[in-house]
Amino acid sequence: MAARASLELNLHGDEVSKIVTEKGVVEEEVFSSGLKVLSFTSCSALQALPSFVGHLKDLLTLTVSHCGLCLLPDEMGQLTELKYLDLSFNALESLPESLGQCVHMQTINLSHNKLRALPLFEKGLETLRRLDISHNEFQVLPLPELRPKGLHEMIACTNQLTSLSDDIHTLTLLKDLDVSDNQLEVLPVELTACTKLKCLNVEGNPIKDRRLAKLLASHGLTKPKSILDYLSTFVVAAASSSGTKSTKSKKKAKSKSVSDDQVVEKPVRFFVRVLQSDPIHTVTFVDTVLPVRPFIVCVIVKGLDLSAQEVMRNFISLQTKLHEGVCEKRRVATIATHDLGMLQFPLTFEARQSSDIEIRPLGQSTDVTAADLVQELSASKKGDSTGLKRFLGLIPDPDLYACFMDATGKTISLPPLTNCDQTKVSALTKDVFVEVTSRKSVGTCRMVLDLFVGKLLDGRFALSGNQEQDLDDWLSNEKPPGLVVQQVRVNTSNGKLRVIYPSRDDLVIDSVKVERSFLQK
Repeated sequence: MAARASLELNLHGDEVSKIVTEKGVVEEEVFSSGLKVLSFTSCSALQALPSFVGHLKDLLTLTVSHCGLCLLPDEMGQLTELKYLDLSFNALESLPESLGQCVHMQTINLSHNKLRALPLFEKGLETLRRLDISHNEFQVLPLPELRPKGLHEMIACTNQLTSLSDDIHTLTLLKDLDVSDNQLEVLPVELTACTKLKCLNVEGNPIKDRRLAKLLASHGLTKPKSILDYLSTFVVAAASSSGTKSTKSKKKAKSKSVSDDQVVEKPVRFFVRVLQSDPIHTVTFVDTVLPVRPFIVCVIVKGLDLSAQEVMRNFISLQTKLHEGVCEKRRVATIATHDLGMLQFPLTFEARQSSDIEIRPLGQSTDVTAADLVQELSASKKGDSTGLKRFLGLIPDPDLYACFMDATGKTISLPPLTNCDQTKVSALTKDVFVEVTSRKSVGTCRMVLDLFVGKLLDGRFALSGNQEQDLDDWLSNEKPPGLVVQQVRVNTSNGKLRVIYPSRDDLVIDSVKVERSFLQK
């Protein structure tokens, strides 16, 4: 037994057994009214705390861990100063409602019990910062019961969660969320409100969205912002479209009941028509770029209307947000857009010595070599006007640079630094050539392009008719599609296909109908 100035009592193993009655309750004589810290650990005989525990008005920390605890007294609610509660590794199946009176609670550890639900805490636990309910039997997060608006960390792994609570949107301060090893098939759109997330662990869940599952595997643990970007682009769009069915669709729904085994199609909010690649708009991949930036995917987006000043600003902002989010400040991938009419095909993606590359960077009127550009950026102040200096560290070889060249030998892109000013997108641009390059994987490039196209749709950049119209009527009346994209082939130097986008497996987006009519020819 260890005690200090009568303020702290820590009992372990046999020390606890000596003061436990035949009914499995701690003897009341052990307690001192002035206690601030009380701890019982590693005693399977301890099954309950006495009601006298409520007299410990000054108690700040209570630990009952690795015991046989299965019952807590209602008097627990009298511990109004309690800040730390650890009841882990016990046999608890329920908690007393009176715990809701402990309004100063900051940390609760309920892991490794048999809990399926929590009582309603009427006053809420707004001061709660850390909650661990892992290794229990919860099927949904107990957020409505706790209302922990100030929560920073939640550990809910290894439960039976089939969904996250809709109240997840109230956790605007949440930084760490672990819901691994559950039964989650989807993530709720409300999760996008948790903008301060630094770590999101969803491993070991049967997520149905394959693209989201891959994104979670590669970015979730350390870069959850990319997950939130994905949800806001694809899942939020799908959710918001649920109320946009046409009158015709609603009548059909009323006249015909749907059995449980029938497939209910989600309403179409946007339409994308994919045009087959042509032999003109191609890219040649030269092996010299392999050690520098080995992955590239391209697409042509047609029929954009960027004439309005606000729309043009939004188009630029779209790329910036993707660069900061899913592209992780260009560390994972870089997006570049060009006015298709200003390009001379075929294009070539290769690597050259920095002194052999000339480019006219965005916003400048003269050409410079890549070597001079890097030297100028390196010598500039930390807050250089272009903001490019911070990307210099992303170039693996200071002498060998990846570059995109057109048929005339003009450098149109120098990823991850800058594009060419002559081919930049303007308010007059209708057709845009988009390139995504990466050092990580071709899958990363595809995912970023999917997000880019999804953002274009959701941002209403397309020249289109009524995008919320019933799709069959839309097509039969030959209304303009929401967006037209054309495949781009990236070939090897000997003409063999290296990658093509979008393929059959790309642009799998909820509420978006993709037509690839050329595949049926």
